[in-house]
Amino acid sequence: MVYDVDVRCSILGMMTRTQILLEANQYRWLADQARRYKTSLSQILRQMIETHRLSQLRRRRDDPLFRLIGLGKDRARNVSEHHDKYLYQS
Repeated sequence: MVYDVDVRCSILGMMTRTQILLEANQYRWLADQARRYKTSLSQILRQMIETHRLSQLRRRRDDPLFRLIGLGKDRARNVSEHHDKYLYQS
């Protein structure tokens, strides 16, 4: 399986170190993928996460309900704080 997602880091290469626990079969599969594509386990995981993250963003963007966001734009900036005033004012 090839992940052709270009994972870009900032110029400073800022990443957060984390530790995860994998089932033995998950680790063997991941190590096999890393050997096959001559990369690190971390890189395989980053690519998988980025692929999944982008997939969710695309799905959300294509959801008709999310297209409703912003339809009621108004000049008032405090609607979320004073929604009752705007909903019930006569």
